[in-house]
Amino acid sequence: MLRTDRRTLQNLMLAVRSGPVAFRLISVILPVTTVAIGLVAAPTAAAQQGPTAADVDAVFSAYASPRSPGCVVGVVQAGELILARGYGMADLEQGRPLSAGSVMSVGSMAKQFTAASIALLAADGVLSLDDDVRRFLPELPDYGSTITVRHLLHHTSGIRNYYYLMGLASIPFEDVQTDDDRLSLIARQRAINFEPGTEHEYTNSGYFLLSKIVERATGRSLREYAEERIFRPLGMTDTHFHDDRRMLVPNRATSYGPAPDGFDRAEYYNWEGVGDVGLMTTVEDLARWDRNFRDNRLGDGFIDAMLTRGRLESGAELDYALGLYHGMYRGLATVWHGGAFSGFGAQMLRFPEAEFTALVLCNLATANAASLANQVADIYLADRLAEPSPRVAGGPRPAAFPSATGSAPLEPARLAEFVARYYSDELDATMELVLGDAGLMMRRRGEPDQPFSYLGDDAFGVGGGPRGMLLGRSQFRRDAAGRIEGFVFDAYRVSGLWFGRVP
Repeated sequence: MLRTDRRTLQNLMLAVRSGPVAFRLISVILPVTTVAIGLVAAPTAAAQQGPTAADVDAVFSAYASPRSPGCVVGVVQAGELILARGYGMADLEQGRPLSAGSVMSVGSMAKQFTAASIALLAADGVLSLDDDVRRFLPELPDYGSTITVRHLLHHTSGIRNYYYLMGLASIPFEDVQTDDDRLSLIARQRAINFEPGTEHEYTNSGYFLLSKIVERATGRSLREYAEERIFRPLGMTDTHFHDDRRMLVPNRATSYGPAPDGFDRAEYYNWEGVGDVGLMTTVEDLARWDRNFRDNRLGDGFIDAMLTRGRLESGAELDYALGLYHGMYRGLATVWHGGAFSGFGAQMLRFPEAEFTALVLCNLATANAASLANQVADIYLADRLAEPSPRVAGGPRPAAFPSATGSAPLEPARLAEFVARYYSDELDATMELVLGDAGLMMRRRGEPDQPFSYLGDDAFGVGGGPRGMLLGRSQFRRDAAGRIEGFVFDAYRVSGLWFGRVP
């Protein structure tokens, strides 16, 4: 960090009044002058004069408290970080406020850095995007169709999402899970959700597998490779893939969720998987990454590779490029990706034509980083945006299961034939169906019982909830004698799991 005496600092602050050139200068030399000191950021003189700083404060006012976790915002214009502020606390126990230098996990925003590593390896001729993934991961089954590195990058592989597999197998996320554990779970799957290249379905499995491809292609971990080829060249000194749960991280923020008496810790401290998630960074470093899309320092063709959209076998073009979405927000083209994992939320929302980017990192599970980034863009791009749209630039996609209403419930005598234990060797997990006062219920280790709602023709919907949305669907199969032999289970981003009846 640059050190300067008080008189020099005052002179620089006064120089801001002379015009935009001086403003850009101070934003480069002294970014720390715009970060939070205490519960709200101390603005530069330029921010005090401008009409936007107070508006940004208003967007994040709900978090500007020494008793609350919150968010850090970064505003990048023409490649320069012109505003960086923290609202709320990085650590409630230690009383540390959030600042532009607070290190946070950014969930799925990590994917673009994993994709960048693959793009660099392809540029160096170490691998091809059209390589069969089994060249590097021979333990994966042969599904009858080639799954390529490109399929993993564009979420068109059909490989089941291991997060959902963990949930179905009742594997707690707070448990220690090694890369071998994750890879073994994926490799046990005897089927994929669809023929590779025919559909686009977001899956964390693909980007975890990409991290292993980097490792096996280079003999170095993704953390080591990305440090050498991306973070160090761009000066991202506070960014790394966190593949060691014991690793100490200076200025690390803790994540929180709501609790009856305030907040509870939300972070999975034992999690050390990377590729799909696992990146730790700051808004200052993300601004350096963003600047590289304007002034590329990572090799010829790198930006084009990152921004090239995927295509399906049908020729249909996807919104998804390499770990980045193309989109539209209020009439302007965007490039973006967010993340939400382990109580952290993040959003990077870039407007290439306007040379503007909003960065939001939050350590409160209930904070909506995507919506907050949109509101920041609304402030700075007010004269360029069309009328507001009800849809945010990024957010979760709804599950593809219908309501649990429909067929009349079966009588207890009919339900009794489904009562049994069922085992999936793909998950190495057992589900038990029991009959109670509320009807047929699914019972799993460590989970509350969930209702099985009859849909007709030996099919049941799993779950329900206040809105009646199903968590999954079970289609039972019978043998030649009409006896139940098991069921095929379809859940969000996982299709075709077989559970056989346990004798």
